[in-house]
Amino acid sequence: MEKAEVEVDREQVMNEMREGRKEQEDLLVLLADQDTKLKTYRRRLKELGEKVMLFSVCLVTTSSKAAEGI
Repeated sequence: MEKAEVEVDREQVMNEMREGRKEQEDLLVLLADQDTKLKTYRRRLKELGEKVMLFSVCLVTTSSKAAEGI
């Protein structure tokens, strides 16, 4: 492999790596936004008198009204 080919290949790998890091950062931002929304919903449900329990990643209420919507 010539030196120029190696340099082109190196640049391609570096670009792919940068793109991968950017995608990871974007996903982390989305997850943080989702977490914030879930906390807001949970707090609001508590304010409305619902008993809210958090199981894994599912938000569950003990309200019969909420259960009917499932």
